Amino acid sequence: HTRRREKVMRELLDWVLARQAFDGSWFCVAFITAIATMALMVADESLDEPRIRKPLERALAWLETTRNPDGGHREAISLNVWDTSLSALALMRVGVSPRSKEIRRLAEWLVEAQNHDGGWAFHSVRGSGLPSDADDTALATQTLLRSGRHPVQTERGIAWLLSHQGKDGSWATYVPEIGDVGCVSVTSNAIHTLLLINERVAVGRAVEWLCRSQANDGSWSDLWLAKRTYGTSKALVALAHVGVKDEVVRRGLALLASIRHEDGGWGETQLGNATASTVEQTAFVAQALRAHRQDASSAERLLLERQREDGGWTASPIGIYWEVIGGYANPINAWVFPMLALSEGSSESAR
Repeated sequence: HTRRREKVMRELLDWVLARQAFDGSWFCVAFITAIATMALMVADESLDEPRIRKPLERALAWLETTRNPDGGHREAISLNVWDTSLSALALMRVGVSPRSKEIRRLAEWLVEAQNHDGGWAFHSVRGSGLPSDADDTALATQTLLRSGRHPVQTERGIAWLLSHQGKDGSWATYVPEIGDVGCVSVTSNAIHTLLLINERVAVGRAVEWLCRSQANDGSWSDLWLAKRTYGTSKALVALAHVGVKDEVVRRGLALLASIRHEDGGWGETQLGNATASTVEQTAFVAQALRAHRQDASSAERLLLERQREDGGWTASPIGIYWEVIGGYANPINAWVFPMLALSEGSSESAR
């Protein structure tokens, strides 16, 4: 309630409005969108600003789309770039031809979803949307490379990825060294993508970072999915595809063996506490074991026992954001990760 109140409110309003996505949300997240919508309501009451009305209406309309049949609202809408890229990679891994109609349509969708800067966000929003991130850019670019389609868009994705490698050799999710830290799974996905174009310098720096970032107990922890299981498995698969077979790998494999459950699977919360085995986390480990030609029979057995008659698996909440706020279980994860795990070691998978 100072003399600067109105000026500051207008500056904040400018900042919030500039970051509203084309679909009416902020970051395609209900929690963030709800807070921004309440901010617009306060500004609408306090300022004579007609420009607030339409953005406010669009935000409320977007929030309404998150309503479930029981009247409550879900947190996540979709991770459609992540889902589409992983689905395409899994399909090609198990034998669907890159020249098939299905892969062609997936590749075309990804091209349409590419941001102007050459990267991809986790969710495609036409018009002004979400910032590109290294995880989705690596996966989308890898999909286009493996499909053999759209070379111009592929080159733009590669350029974005290379320009966002951190000084330490890692990839952060968004902007390296500016409030963001290197991430094991993101770096591993970037390694897989750049191996396809034989970009050995960037890959070498990334491998050095992975080796340096291993914890004393042999694990790697991830930022996005839970936690030592995902981080350690992703690091080990990347190191296998590069050809690393030293003490770093041995310690990582020993860590995974030490946290295996009695049912032959793996499961933990984002805090690292043991929980019931999930198909996703068991699949992560199975892929790492198969990549290093280790015995993965207990993980494979659990995956096969839990496979439904329709061919899929039941999803569990395994992610940091969704687990903490909304208990979000991504059904795509429960299909693609077992497919990738059970096909690891095929002639196509490693290169």
